[in-house]
Amino acid sequence: MNNHEIMKLINEIEELFPVDTWVVDDIHVWPLIRLSLASNLYRYTNNSNIELAQRKRQYISKIQRTVFGLVASLKATLLDKVNNDLWHRHADAVFLSDSSCRIQLIDKWYDRYCEPFIEEFKKIGWSTILYETTGNYEYRVSRSNKSVLIQTQMDIAKIKSILTINRKNIKFNLSEWDGFVSYCYKKRIENYVCSVQELLNRVNTINIVSNMFKIRLRINRPKLAFVECYYSEQGMAFNLACKQLGIPSIDIQHGVQGDNHEAYGRWNKIPNDGYELLPSHFWCWTSSETKAIDKWSNNLTCETHKPLVGSNLWLEKWLSGDSDIVQIYDSLIGEIVDDNHINILYTLQPGYDPQPWFYHAVNNSPSNWKWFIRLHHNMIHERERVRIMFNTNCTNNTVCIDAATDLPLLAWLRHIDVHVTQSSSCVIEAEAFGLRSVITHINGVSLFENQINNGTAVIAFDMDDFLKSICHLINNGEKQTINRKSSNIDFPDLIDEIMDCSSKKSLSS
Repeated sequence: MNNHEIMKLINEIEELFPVDTWVVDDIHVWPLIRLSLASNLYRYTNNSNIELAQRKRQYISKIQRTVFGLVASLKATLLDKVNNDLWHRHADAVFLSDSSCRIQLIDKWYDRYCEPFIEEFKKIGWSTILYETTGNYEYRVSRSNKSVLIQTQMDIAKIKSILTINRKNIKFNLSEWDGFVSYCYKKRIENYVCSVQELLNRVNTINIVSNMFKIRLRINRPKLAFVECYYSEQGMAFNLACKQLGIPSIDIQHGVQGDNHEAYGRWNKIPNDGYELLPSHFWCWTSSETKAIDKWSNNLTCETHKPLVGSNLWLEKWLSGDSDIVQIYDSLIGEIVDDNHINILYTLQPGYDPQPWFYHAVNNSPSNWKWFIRLHHNMIHERERVRIMFNTNCTNNTVCIDAATDLPLLAWLRHIDVHVTQSSSCVIEAEAFGLRSVITHINGVSLFENQINNGTAVIAFDMDDFLKSICHLINNGEKQTINRKSSNIDFPDLIDEIMDCSSKKSLSS
């Protein structure tokens, strides 16, 4: 199923059943059900590399990783102790992020979503704290700035939830649940929906993790709280803690959103006071994303789930090209790319190997086309597998994997000629650099309708169309000169807007 089909199914469920009244332990749980269902449908109905039967093996793998997680945490804490921040202090703004958001800049690991905000807050005199998790226990040290590593505390909270779930009498109201289950059987999606027991377990875990955050937030006393990827389990627990403490929580956009994204588009049934697990605000890159959220949040009588155009602060640094870091990477990549070649960047995604015809396209491409294959930041551990896969299948042409993966994505977008992906959000960043993208998977069509309609992205689902599309882009639209205009956002004004909105909400409560 593609994104559009999944969202159509979800909206049908919202129309047929009272999902906005489903409550477990005083928490409206439709976000948990909806996001889990969409994720499972997307992964297991589109990807031949991941089968439903693998769930058990993945669960066992998670247990094994947790056992070794403590050792990894201690090692990272000791190796990078100079960047271990104190959590028990006041901070005007608190951030929750994951180590996977860090990219290597020279010899340090930089959080590309949160640290640009921290730098802006420093300019206006706000103090900050960055809480950092790492679900895969790949700690990226040395860090460029201080953070508080909390994955061990997260694991302890989750173990506590497992030990206590059977001793708790959790109250819940799931009106018409049997009808919902019957509907799922009719649609043949019953294997992708969580059971009532799984739902109770997840709520128990979120409550315990949320209580951990509340202890910290009460001491931090922040004015605002920011989260990267609000719809992760820890992100929703963080939102819940903020909601209960009256702290505005802001989701930082980290990729493609829009009407067909289950976390941001078409929430058609919402409780009067909003969902406790969703953020109070959404920091969006452009007006396109805010419009998609406005379509449903404007219908709310309460001042919550509000979007605002805040721009991509990390992208702005690379568009301007003023910083020393940008100039350093311009020089490094300038030594790799060849102006006499057509430089093509393919951005991979976890669990989605290229279609078989793509390798034939590489083999049949002109000799002056240079291919750069970039692994997603959650695929770093698959590097050797990917290398063997391309070396085996691309016998008539060579590809570059290491430099394309290790050097910053936005640094590459300043130098390449064409971007290729199945459905990566890099399409949005490429557009900002005047680059056109070739989308090779049906899921990308529903995600990037705007880019396809305005001509900054084209579709190709087989080798012939793919090669013709690249030739067309090369011959009929040279890459624009990098001379971008700043978004001219006023950061302090946007922060004041969030604070004003939250004050109105408090008055109306």
